[in-house]
Amino acid sequence: MSSKIWFQNNISDKRKFSKRKPLSIININNGNFLENISYIDTTINTFNSEIQWDGMWNRVTAHERVKQNHTLFILLENDTPIGHLWYDSDYVYNVYVSKEREDGDASWFVHETMLLMNKEHSIDTFRLYVDEWNERAKSFFKKIGYIKNEFLTN
Repeated sequence: MSSKIWFQNNISDKRKFSKRKPLSIININNGNFLENISYIDTTINTFNSEIQWDGMWNRVTAHERVKQNHTLFILLENDTPIGHLWYDSDYVYNVYVSKEREDGDASWFVHETMLLMNKEHSIDTFRLYVDEWNERAKSFFKKIGYIKNEFLTN
């Protein structure tokens, strides 16, 4: 079993990431879940077409999460979902952006959702973990300002 490496990012460490014009974000919670079900289904299907992972969430799991006040953000290019990530308060998880993205899209998406969570919930510091073997994820999160923190746990 792989070890977890914990990272954190303080929102005060402001960085600028470029946004392409066709990008936007949908903030999904319990109040607007049903009206966004087609976006949710599309992001699930896109993930499953690119990545084989037994732990992938589905529509039922997503609905349970939002009922427990988790927040789902979906990244859109024009009107097409190309990524998603979840927040449980300050904990970031299930981060995914399609291989069809352009350079910088994932960085902008993660950072922009942190700013939204800060604005809506006054969260200043975010935490996440990366499996020890996942060099690509470790490199990505370091690039956008996350630092390793051996004292964090879920």
